[in-house]
Amino acid sequence: MSNWNSENLKSRLPAIYTLLIQEMTDCGLFIMDLEGVILSWNPGVEKLLGYQESEWLGQSGALIFTPEDQAKNIFQAEIRDAIETGHAGDNRWHVRKDGSRIFVDGVLVAVRDERGLILCLAKLMRDGTSRQISQRNLQVIEERFRLAREGAALGIWDWDVLADSIDASESYYRIMGMTVQREPVNYEKWVSLVHPWDRERIALGTREALETGDFDHEFRVTWADGSTHWIHAKGVVQYANERPVRMVRVLRDITAQKLSEEALRESEARNNAILRASLDAIILMDQEGILQEFNPAAEEMFGQSREAVIGRPLADVIIPPRLRQQHCEGLNRYLATEDAVIIGRHIETEGLRSDGTEFPVELAVTRVPIGGAPLFAGYVRDISERRRTILALQRSNQELAEFAHVVAHDLRTPLRNIGTYAQILIKRHQASLDEKGNEFLSVIRQSVAATQALIDGLLRYAELGEVELTRESTDMTAVVNTVLNLMKSSLEAADAKVIFSDLPIVESDSLQLQQVFQNLIGNAIKYRREDPPRISIRSRRSSDCWIVSVRDNGEGIRPEDQERIFLPLKRLHGNEIAGTGLGLAICRAVMKRLGGRIWVESEPGKGSIFYFTVPHTSLRQRSTKEQDLGG
Repeated sequence: MSNWNSENLKSRLPAIYTLLIQEMTDCGLFIMDLEGVILSWNPGVEKLLGYQESEWLGQSGALIFTPEDQAKNIFQAEIRDAIETGHAGDNRWHVRKDGSRIFVDGVLVAVRDERGLILCLAKLMRDGTSRQISQRNLQVIEERFRLAREGAALGIWDWDVLADSIDASESYYRIMGMTVQREPVNYEKWVSLVHPWDRERIALGTREALETGDFDHEFRVTWADGSTHWIHAKGVVQYANERPVRMVRVLRDITAQKLSEEALRESEARNNAILRASLDAIILMDQEGILQEFNPAAEEMFGQSREAVIGRPLADVIIPPRLRQQHCEGLNRYLATEDAVIIGRHIETEGLRSDGTEFPVELAVTRVPIGGAPLFAGYVRDISERRRTILALQRSNQELAEFAHVVAHDLRTPLRNIGTYAQILIKRHQASLDEKGNEFLSVIRQSVAATQALIDGLLRYAELGEVELTRESTDMTAVVNTVLNLMKSSLEAADAKVIFSDLPIVESDSLQLQQVFQNLIGNAIKYRREDPPRISIRSRRSSDCWIVSVRDNGEGIRPEDQERIFLPLKRLHGNEIAGTGLGLAICRAVMKRLGGRIWVESEPGKGSIFYFTVPHTSLRQRSTKEQDLGG
């Protein structure tokens, strides 16, 4: 450590340093020897750093450096730089006596005498904390703005109007599909980037903005890869002496938005085209039952113009008065519970024309899949012609059934006579006939029996529509047991086994179901292979019906024949297997009457599975233990 004292030092210092030490109070100034020991100070040091003279003199200047800088020997590096170069900057955070930190704008200077020898080191410091904090806050703000700008995919465009120089952010160049330009571009270069179809409009908009102060336009640009992008630019103009000197714009790529808008317009155009071209009436209704749309087919069907009905309750426009309360209750129930009777289904009801006449319609209602309040679409078809056709068919069927009865009864008498006389011939004259004559009589008897069976089948088929259905609680297990008892001899003769379990209790017609099971089990026996028939009956519950299956191990059915076998009088075999070709046709007619359907899945040589459905008017399902009945 130097043995100089402050008085000796002051006598040897230039007058300017002595004056600064004595007079400066807004800055800190202290003198150190070449090893960094503090020899002298001014009052500004106490004001700046909080140390009094007795606490300050004789201490190392490293006292005020932060622990981080002390660990890096920053103070020693400053002394070395000052001795070597004459001065060293000291712009950093320091520590006050109370432990708080202060940012100092300082310089360390090597003080020399008239011969150029270093007398001491002088350090001048000024409080730069406020400025440093401001700069830091500004940096934070700028960084936040940068992140926000990049997050929002914004580009900044800054045009010096007088110098015709445009400076832009990197994100701006990305939005414009350009490589980053290190030098500003001029306005003419920028305009050339705008799509030719928009260029004149945007140039005019820019000129107007220089007069009005605001720019807000959308335009297209073509990227280097040939793709077209939509840009939205919004800007303001700055003036000096009423002259525009600067325009700042914020740009945003809105291509995705434009594509969505275009897709929406195309969708709306398609929907409008469908609405106008549809042959069915299409009606839109909100949750209050108010009409929102009424297409041309609806106008023609109901005799009401779109302008006259939009905004009115649907019930008052197209629903007969006697059905309006039911409509309102159904809508309210759906809105409260989403329990819909007609949503997603086709129903037949009555519509109301503007002249007060009612007519039959088929109605399908769906909920439109949009957010917010519910919107319902109704598709309405006038079925007046269908009703007339059905009535005509019903009358024709009735007449055909009556004709079939008459023909069948008229044929039975001569057929019975043929059979009777054939039997008499056999009894009285069999011995006198040769082998060929007896063979002829046998063929006559077989033909009479086959024809009688065919007539009985035709009568049953014709009478299906006349027999009144009796819907009651029907135990399907009991129905199958009844059929098996009736067919016991046939089952035993074929060594057949029938396995069934878990059949439900349904609300249906037991006699009609019995007829279906009897035909299906009979066919499984009739069209068997060499192995004894094995028949399995199962059921399962679906969303709206019971599905019953009857599986056999018989011959199977070719795919091309699987629909044909349900047609009347269509048989796949000749006379080698007895039959009328009406059994499956009767099954299909029965299932249609019961509200179900029947079909088959089969492969030749692998047996068949016949399925039929019974609607869900079932009361309950009764589980029964698996039964093995048969031969």
